[in-house]
Amino acid sequence: MSLARRGDLWTREEHDQLVSEMNAGMSLEEMVAAHERTPWAIVGRLQALGILKLGTSGYHRVEPDPWILTDEIRRMVVKP
Repeated sequence: MSLARRGDLWTREEHDQLVSEMNAGMSLEEMVAAHERTPWAIVGRLQALGILKLGTSGYHRVEPDPWILTDEIRRMVVKP
């Protein structure tokens, strides 16, 4: 996985793209590849934009449908 943009500031265009990807049902892994950022950066930005929040059962989408990320993040980030 290329993380060439790791640490770069997020642009308004990238925010808009991220929201569009989320609305289209793109997976976290696909968003990581598209933005060349870590899974945690993607999730953190979605939280900052008010799209995801951390609940008792993991991350979920605020509106309109639940989007559980906990297992997907764990698979991508936590090494066995």
